[in-house]
Amino acid sequence: MASPFTYFRKYQKVFLAVAGVLAIVVFVFADALSNLVVSAAGGDAGAGKSIVASWNGGELTERKFARLVQRRSFVSSVLQRLQMTGVQRVYEAGQEPTEPSVPNFVIPEQTDINRLQQEVVNTHVMADLAQEAGMTVSDGVILHYLQQMGFERVEESEIPAILEAAPLQASAQFKENWLFAGLRELLLADQYTRTFGSAIATPMPMERWIDWTSVNERVAVEAAVIPADTLLAEVPEPTDAEVAAFYDEHKERLAGVPDIIGRRELPAATPGFRRPERVVLKYLVGDPVEWSQKYIDEITDEEIADYYERNKRSEFVMTDFGSDFATEFDDDLFMDEGEGEEEGEPAEEAAPEGDVEGEEAAEAESGVTEEPAAEAADTEAVAEEAATEEEEEEEEADASDESADESPSGEGEGESADGANAAEEGDAAADEDVKYQPLEEVADQIRARLANDRAVVELEKVAQGAYSKLKKSYSRYGLAVVEAQAAGEPAPEPPAELQDLSALAKETGLTIEETLPLSQLGVRDTPVGLAVDTRTGDRLIVQAVFGKRGTDLYEPILGRSQFDGIWYITLKTTQTPDTVPPLEEIRDEVVEEWKAKRAGELALERAKKLASDAEQSSQTLEQIAEANGLEVVTTDLFSRLTLGTAQSELQRGARLGEAPPLQDVGQQFLDDVFGLVGDSVGGTHNHDQSAAYVVRVAQRESTEAGLRSRFLREANTWSGAMPMMRARLGATQRNVVQKLLADRAGLDLEQVARALQPRE
Repeated sequence: MASPFTYFRKYQKVFLAVAGVLAIVVFVFADALSNLVVSAAGGDAGAGKSIVASWNGGELTERKFARLVQRRSFVSSVLQRLQMTGVQRVYEAGQEPTEPSVPNFVIPEQTDINRLQQEVVNTHVMADLAQEAGMTVSDGVILHYLQQMGFERVEESEIPAILEAAPLQASAQFKENWLFAGLRELLLADQYTRTFGSAIATPMPMERWIDWTSVNERVAVEAAVIPADTLLAEVPEPTDAEVAAFYDEHKERLAGVPDIIGRRELPAATPGFRRPERVVLKYLVGDPVEWSQKYIDEITDEEIADYYERNKRSEFVMTDFGSDFATEFDDDLFMDEGEGEEEGEPAEEAAPEGDVEGEEAAEAESGVTEEPAAEAADTEAVAEEAATEEEEEEEEADASDESADESPSGEGEGESADGANAAEEGDAAADEDVKYQPLEEVADQIRARLANDRAVVELEKVAQGAYSKLKKSYSRYGLAVVEAQAAGEPAPEPPAELQDLSALAKETGLTIEETLPLSQLGVRDTPVGLAVDTRTGDRLIVQAVFGKRGTDLYEPILGRSQFDGIWYITLKTTQTPDTVPPLEEIRDEVVEEWKAKRAGELALERAKKLASDAEQSSQTLEQIAEANGLEVVTTDLFSRLTLGTAQSELQRGARLGEAPPLQDVGQQFLDDVFGLVGDSVGGTHNHDQSAAYVVRVAQRESTEAGLRSRFLREANTWSGAMPMMRARLGATQRNVVQKLLADRAGLDLEQVARALQPRE
């Protein structure tokens, strides 16, 4: 979970706006909670009594579950207010807050209701297991937790005031009891899970070896390629029953949505026939590069000269040193390897040029380069004496500095002034020796830069102003829409200024653009879709317009590109929900997908047959491929997983390996290839089965003995150890929690999944 301090550091000067953030959890989960509470309190005698979850010795009714979800949101809102209060006081004291040492139970902003509900069930069952194990959490522990969440800046006597401001209509005593009960359950569950932490967090040597070889063992393969579409002619026409069954199996999956495997995006392995939600975006665009042309002629020569004088030392120093550079430093920088003084040998006094040459010639003829022992001893004595004198000089210099500090102000100031004048004269003298690019050569460059700087500033003002006007219009329109919905009436027409942006574009100088109906993936591939929503600072426009928490129609979004600084004021003008077209409308598409699937299966069967033939015959893979009209390609070296070299890439963790030039190879391909022994041949396929391969390892970068030797040398210093361990830790934690819930607690996971299905 991202640290909350990013927000605090960025907006610490506008803490008065925090009150709006505190209500996030309530607004996010209000509808789902109200549905649960209404169903639990309805007129039906059985309402609220249906079982959401059951385990050994316990069960959770819908009524109790609704209260637990509500309590979880309440606890989160109290902790968030407590945390913000503490952070504000840390800033007021002129300090920077550090992450508390206690677990953070504030619900992340992006958490959806179904994830929250699952967490509530898991926490409740884990806390039950903790109590069975004899674990307890005292009130003192809870008070210590609250103190830490408030950064030790919120007194215990202030907590009632924070509770009073929490969004819950209840008495002060009820709120306090609810807070303590909720935190007790969360801390018990956390404590119980942490008892397995040492086993989870400590990778075994074999696990470290597997992690290391996954990244560092690399092979290249020869692959005879069998494209699946070349076998379509061999696939018979499906029956009506086969088409209907295939449609029913895949109709709920969104069409065109790729699979994300090991942080790689791959073509979907299974088809989908559900049409995704689509939107049309209309937006105003402000490009600072284009706008800078407006200001080119406004930049004066005086501004250019002023910029040049202020920045010439950092930007316009000539880097061509000329021939004098090589001549001056020839002895040091351009000597042949092996020349020069031995390491640790003291430098000799400079001798006349002729003497030096004579000595070097004599040494070269005699082959004697070592100095006699007596001379070496004399040299060491001289070095020690020089070091002693140097230390004495440093002590005298320190004493002189101290006496200067203690001297009368007149003398000290005079000496200081003399030193400053000398330094200025030295800088001036040094400045005369530095060569700068002439102003006339860089004037156009400076003019363009100043024009761009002015465009960036002015464009931000224009974009903010245009957004404010549209936001003002939308506020009135949005209120009218809410009132119409409350009255059961159709929504009113949007105002003209929201439907037609041409007048605002003419007024501001921004340009208008509009998309075709696009899915979420389609919007993601546009420049506007990848712009950052300036309201949140970390959400892309594509995220802002889609999903349950997406913006409403004609609600403006102000966004800015991270890459080129282009501004976008975006409105969603139409939105088409996802639909499942009936079979009769898309029968041809279903048949095409069915045939492609069968062709992929035939290609894999053929690849395995050819691999078996290659194993049993004396023919090479190339000969077998040529006999069957197949192309053979040799891949680059590749590994199962890859890690980036930059710190940001390492933080993101390992990514599934690739085997260029083969396309879209997935986990199955990598497992099959790295399972080959010696010169054995195997049959495999890429992720979406659009191609099958007959593969043989052509090159191993290192033998197993070599890998083991490398592993022993660098295992403890390997940069990939930490991200690999984090990934393993996360996966192990999830598995342990699932095992505890299912095996030890006896939780019926399928029952929970059914009960937590999203409701219409």
